Amino acid sequence: MAASYSDEPVNLRPRARLVSLLGEQLIRDGAVGILELVKNGYDADAGLVTVRMAELGDPELTTITVSDDGCGMSPTQVREHWLSPATGNKALTKALARRTPLGRQLLGEKGVGRFAVQRLGYAVELTTRAQDEPEVRVFIDWGDFEHEGAYLDEIEVEFEVVKRCRIFGPGETGTRIQMFGARTPWTGVEMRRLQRMLRRLQNPVGHGSDFRVELICPEYKGCEDIDPTGILEKAHYSFEGRVGAIGQLEWSYACTLPGASGRTSTGVDRLVDLSGEVASDRPTRCGPFGVRLHVWDRSRDMMKAAEMTERELDSHCGISIYRDEFRVLPYGEHGDDWLGLDARRINVPSRRVGNRNIVGIVELTHDDNPELRDKTSREGLITNGAFEDLRALVRAAITVFEVERLQDRTAANTIRATQSSKTGFAARLIRKSSTQDASDVDAATSQDTLDARLIRGSVAEELAMRAAEDHMEELHALAATGLRVDRLGHQLSGHAQRASDALTALRRSLGPESERALEALDSLETTVSLMRNAMRDLVPDGAIRQSERRQRFDIQSAIDEALRLNADTLTQVRVSSSARGPLEVFTRRSNVVQILDNLIGNAAYWSSAVEGPNEVFIDIDPEHHRVIVGDSGPGVSAQDRERIFTPYFSRRPDSYGLGLHISLELARGIGGGLFLMDPAEQGADHPGGGASFCLLLPRTRGGRR
Repeated sequence: MAASYSDEPVNLRPRARLVSLLGEQLIRDGAVGILELVKNGYDADAGLVTVRMAELGDPELTTITVSDDGCGMSPTQVREHWLSPATGNKALTKALARRTPLGRQLLGEKGVGRFAVQRLGYAVELTTRAQDEPEVRVFIDWGDFEHEGAYLDEIEVEFEVVKRCRIFGPGETGTRIQMFGARTPWTGVEMRRLQRMLRRLQNPVGHGSDFRVELICPEYKGCEDIDPTGILEKAHYSFEGRVGAIGQLEWSYACTLPGASGRTSTGVDRLVDLSGEVASDRPTRCGPFGVRLHVWDRSRDMMKAAEMTERELDSHCGISIYRDEFRVLPYGEHGDDWLGLDARRINVPSRRVGNRNIVGIVELTHDDNPELRDKTSREGLITNGAFEDLRALVRAAITVFEVERLQDRTAANTIRATQSSKTGFAARLIRKSSTQDASDVDAATSQDTLDARLIRGSVAEELAMRAAEDHMEELHALAATGLRVDRLGHQLSGHAQRASDALTALRRSLGPESERALEALDSLETTVSLMRNAMRDLVPDGAIRQSERRQRFDIQSAIDEALRLNADTLTQVRVSSSARGPLEVFTRRSNVVQILDNLIGNAAYWSSAVEGPNEVFIDIDPEHHRVIVGDSGPGVSAQDRERIFTPYFSRRPDSYGLGLHISLELARGIGGGLFLMDPAEQGADHPGGGASFCLLLPRTRGGRR
């Protein structure tokens, strides 16, 4: 007989153990759980939240109590809100732009933070009281939710409306949550981590707060100190700025590095132009925010001068996000490189800052950044367009700081070396005076030539040592890469030679009617030639040892080749070219193409970084034997003009800052030159704004001008 089935609608009935699963998944560990309860106290307008931890040596006897003096909850609020996970009352309050009676922006919104109590113990007792309301007590044994086959709506919890208050005195309000038993032991490591997280919970440079947290733990008295330290005042470099809605940064910078001049500077930079990741034809998807960077040079003598220890900096380093004065986890935690700082520092460690060198603060508000929303786990922001723009703009702001820091770091090394040399020379005179008569010392100090030679030699020695220290990290990082490149280079050199031979054979097989194919072939041959030139330095004994021969060619062909190499980056840019006549050059063609490739690539990048006409301008000037490449980008500031060709200098976050330096060396190598033109020299044909670079080409067959 066939079974009979009903078509009536049914309800979803989650199993009771779902609560345990959610607690484990949404709350990473005990420290995060305590932070969630502390933030609930802030949302309740508490002035003080107290965390008491006892009997940590025995997990079965451990008790954790989180109490606050906030507004508390009425019996109705406990039933309809606290006992109803995922309630949307806080989200609705935020959406309506409402605040608490004390004017606070609510930190929570998803209604899942209460699962922290399940993560922190095997049972929980909630006692709360609101103004003019009775005291309410709730007791939950989480073990009841683990019964096999039990449904969530079948589990009953103790709910009691207390007629005579047991916890709160007359007129007192607040909430006390006590958790019994520990799911994982609270070791010294875990307690120090909790201490760090509570210490960094509130913005250390905020505008003052009427909210305070205290930690009481008799078994770990040393962890009870959670007041923010004065570490930020000891930084060697400080950078502070405000980013507006259009991505423009107004910043100030100060250097207090020992031995430096104490330089300060201010400026305005359009980060959208610098980032290369944020479209310039629309408002930024994130709202305004602030950024503060406090950076240290971690050498032993610099840390000692700052009265800092490695351990002290390790406990604070990283770049954290603070929204409405409270930290958003996990940004700034150890191992969380949300900006990719450590990855970009690998090849140039002395020029870039990493997470170990910096205590950074990104300050934003929910009102200005409603699209920066929490993940359900309450750890991290949803990776949407607003977050991607925020990350790109913060990286660009760090690049602005790094440019300023590099200038002071280089100058400080020179000053310290000179001071050290003078001090060393004076010490030698003192030692000499202890063994010689005064007349002998006078005679020694009158030997100006000898003195000068000693000082110059000592200065040179000290400078060399400082430079060696700066580059040692880079050499270590590059050493491993070099070994891999050496092996790979020998393999690629043979492939490059075979590719070159195949292209030569292919050219012979094509007729003059194959115009498009020949153009593509030109690009391939140039690309292979550039590869062979680059590998020649890597593999001096390889199959590509012989240098490229000089040849006579029309400069227009080299420009066309460089334009083809940049075809992808020129899709959003208009290229205009003018020639005052033909210009024939006799030199290594691939070197000229490489220089033009870099200049045109830079021009395309910077012209695309601004609103309005995005244009790259190329001018061939046979009379002066030169090519000018200009753009309609933001231009080069007077300060940057002095260091534009310096190795590792760049305002592009993704750049090593070597392109223009290498191009300058290539230009000199072929008997030419390269320089940044003065705005007054750019001429009427220049598209306006932006920068223009002039490539001087060799005039004679020998390559000399």
